[in-house]
Amino acid sequence: MPAKKKTAVAKLGPLIAEVRNLIQSARHAAASTVNTLQVLTNFEIGRRIVEHEQKGKKRAGYGQALLKTLSARLTAEFGKGFSERNLEYMRKFFLAWHERSLEISQKPSAKLGLPSKEELKRKLLEWSAEQA
Repeated sequence: MPAKKKTAVAKLGPLIAEVRNLIQSARHAAASTVNTLQVLTNFEIGRRIVEHEQKGKKRAGYGQALLKTLSARLTAEFGKGFSERNLEYMRKFFLAWHERSLEISQKPSAKLGLPSKEELKRKLLEWSAEQA
């Protein structure tokens, strides 16, 4: 490889590292957000199952027929992940944590720990200044 080409490739090293870090950070943030949304969704599914079972009563009997029917319908439409067992886990998850629902309940994306547009701009300006 000619010396000029080696020098040009070597100069790309910092750029490649920066782009790699951006991609890895974005992938991590996306995975974290998806995980959070999945937990919130499972909690809400559990809540709705319990509310449907109770129909306004303080306690309800075990709704195995409900879970079986719901599982069949959801699996047909959305695929794996909605077995009777998983729905029962979602139900139990809600029952175990419903008293702390303000900590778990669905929140706007701004409250999921995602930075605001202004925060992103500020960090980008800080980063640009550090690179100069």
